[in-house]
Amino acid sequence: MIKHLLAGMFLLLSVTLSGQEATSEQNIQFDSLPPANQKMIDFAALKMGQKVGNGICADFVREAMDYSVGNPFWTSDRKVDLRREWIMPGDILYMSWKRGRKSHVAVVTKVLERHLVEVAHQNFNRMKYVVTSTYNLRDKIREGRKVIVYRPIEEAK
Repeated sequence: MIKHLLAGMFLLLSVTLSGQEATSEQNIQFDSLPPANQKMIDFAALKMGQKVGNGICADFVREAMDYSVGNPFWTSDRKVDLRREWIMPGDILYMSWKRGRKSHVAVVTKVLERHLVEVAHQNFNRMKYVVTSTYNLRDKIREGRKVIVYRPIEEAK
């Protein structure tokens, strides 16, 4: 009896973690997002279908960072510990091949499941404008990619 109760509590804890709950559409809802994350999502929505900078993925994320935290460089973020934290909309997804040949960066716009995310990015399939795609991060890791998630941090003024 206690074993079943503990198993049920573990299942509930795994579904509801840090104010995030899975809905029937498999879209994880967040009670609130940090302001910088919300601004990253707003920027992605504003630029959808448009070319940002020279059309490379890093130009899009650099301008999103400038819009959200007032700093276009990667000094206003922190690495997310995926063993302890969930990915949030507005986070930055960085992927590289383990052999170091190519890399890609995008803004997470939705978290559908713990490892399934929708991202906004450009320079994907030769599209030099902002589009959305869905990534299963477990599949990306199995394909040999290194996956790192960063959270934008608004600097104290």
